[in-house]
Amino acid sequence: MKPFVLAGVLSAAVLGVGVAIATGFGGRVVAPTSEAAPAVEVAATDRATATLAVDNMYCASCPYIVRTALTRTPGVIAAEVSLRDRTAVVTYDRKATTVATLVAATTAAGYPSRALP
Repeated sequence: MKPFVLAGVLSAAVLGVGVAIATGFGGRVVAPTSEAAPAVEVAATDRATATLAVDNMYCASCPYIVRTALTRTPGVIAAEVSLRDRTAVVTYDRKATTVATLVAATTAAGYPSRALP
């Protein structure tokens, strides 16, 4: 079993929510968000994955904030954010959103990003 670091107090203060976050090795966010994501059927041909290089991530709360900004973007199916690598891997519906929209979402949350090849 991997050890976890809890940083819920800071995330609650920043986001105004009572959800604790847990990060394991590699700084990957493993706690669920406070809102249930709607179940959406997306054809495999409409799914795409983008990897974003994310700036300004320095603490355990940063991946949670970036992940929340991405998962609240319409068309995003899943987002995995790594503090260690300072990246976000986003699975999205290409008919509902674009990489530019994903970059805009992280930037609006205070974490400028850019698509990696």
